[in-house]
Amino acid sequence: MTIQVDTREHLIPQIKDHLVTSIIGPEVPEFIFKCLPLADYLLDNDGHTILIERKSVSDFSSSFRELKGRLAKMRLLDYDRTGLLLEGTYSVAQGYIWFYRSGELVPGIKYSTMCNFLTHQQELGTRMYWTLSLEETIWKLIHIHNYLPKLDEPAPVLKCGSATELFVQLPGIGPKSVKKLKDTYITPYDALLNLSGKSKKVLEKW
Repeated sequence: MTIQVDTREHLIPQIKDHLVTSIIGPEVPEFIFKCLPLADYLLDNDGHTILIERKSVSDFSSSFRELKGRLAKMRLLDYDRTGLLLEGTYSVAQGYIWFYRSGELVPGIKYSTMCNFLTHQQELGTRMYWTLSLEETIWKLIHIHNYLPKLDEPAPVLKCGSATELFVQLPGIGPKSVKKLKDTYITPYDALLNLSGKSKKVLEKW
């Protein structure tokens, strides 16, 4: 039951300071500082895992194109889930996001570009998290870590009324994937037997 912090994370001194001053309590798991293959944080709670990349709003605005490939590589690794955490505040004006950099209010990327990017990444399976500060980021990581086991014991709010509704509940399958399955297989049962990737993996165990 650990939260692993990548040693390339430049905020490690501040994280360690928070862990001995303001972030204390029985709910705080062990923090380990080690080099990770990708991302900034690996949360592991009794085998339930999520790999999370943290970006300040400023960093995201200047590196979102490179981030696309990084998130794709994270999804290919052998972890249950992956996530992107955006940290900081911004405002929207004249179609752009604005944020403070070195005490000066500066424009970033188009707001529509930001929304499209995040929406697309969520569709691909990357979970999204937002925080206002580093301290909140640490607390959010703690609460995500502590809740992870419950995510594998879901209590569905709604029953699936059709095979299509069933398939879109599986990771990595959206409307386009369902259409492809319908075009390829005669019955939903045939499609189910021929699933691959994360969709197949999630059905291999209860």
